Amino acid sequence: WYEYIFLVDKDHCVSRRHVQIFLPEDEASGKPVIQDLGSTHGVTVFRDKTRSLINSINLNSGGKTPFLCPEDQYLQIANTYLRIRPKK
Repeated sequence: WYEYIFLVDKDHCVSRRHVQIFLPEDEASGKPVIQDLGSTHGVTVFRDKTRSLINSINLNSGGKTPFLCPEDQYLQIANTYLRIRPKK
């Protein structure tokens, strides 16, 4: 596994200890995983690009889940939206 840190410039709602995202080197290494690191409001993991709350899950403090959309994952961390796409 490789671990990447995403920096969101000038966003005071996201702390360095809010969420951890694990991205595997290849498909044989496993699935990408998102883990909340004890944040106050959790992390919303969306199932598609519409970012519908009906079609999402909320990770609470310490919660962990594999990506729901490995090709184009959307997250909401505090008031910030994050989109993660694999590089082709």
